[in-house]
Amino acid sequence: MKKSTIKRCASALVLVGSAIGAQAASVSLTLTGWAIGGNTVNLGSNGSVQAGGFTGTLANAGAFNSDPFLTYCIELSQNFSFSGSVMPGYEIVGGSSYFGTRRGDAGKAERLGKLWTYVANNGSQVDTAAESTAMQLAIWNIVYDTDNTLNYSSGASFSDGSSNAAYRTQANFLLAQSLTVGASQFDVFALQSATTQDFLLTSRRPPDGPQGNTVPEPASLTLSLLALAGLGLVSRRRVVKAG
Repeated sequence: MKKSTIKRCASALVLVGSAIGAQAASVSLTLTGWAIGGNTVNLGSNGSVQAGGFTGTLANAGAFNSDPFLTYCIELSQNFSFSGSVMPGYEIVGGSSYFGTRRGDAGKAERLGKLWTYVANNGSQVDTAAESTAMQLAIWNIVYDTDNTLNYSSGASFSDGSSNAAYRTQANFLLAQSLTVGASQFDVFALQSATTQDFLLTSRRPPDGPQGNTVPEPASLTLSLLALAGLGLVSRRRVVKAG
């Protein structure tokens, strides 16, 4: 991805403001290609899936509109076709409401925000396909489990014991480092659909907002948004079933 394109991504994602109130119709999502590559991981009962950075566009999303758009998958119970076709019928939902309803824990939004904050401030930790895969695994761990490790343990809801050790090690590192973040610098939202996978949206909190850290400099934020290029469960003509 060219540097100029990355800058456009960063500009679009940090200017979300009151995007939810600006939606005039259902949001349309189009995923068009990998951003920084992908890898296959084994998720046990969910099977082998591909996870890696991908990019696309959003329409009818108010200030979230962007070209290209970068996101992560936050759901394992749906699938999508990585074909470039328009996927209509999405809505933007506040992260606390989404995770409170879906997972019974509204605090998952802040935990994801802290993970995003750490990577935004340390972009070199997620700037390769392998590290992007690890980032997606860390996100799924926060969404589906209550611990902070992908290592298999009795009673764990989500683990990645059978996947490449390098992905697991990096994911565990990111999860551990996210715990050192005092407060998220980002508000978290969900891009929600009844028929296809749900995805992560973030907007940077203003400097006088409730964050506990310094807002990243524009250059580092630009790099981090490439690193935070949407990792998703990409199914090429196959369905990923929920565990």
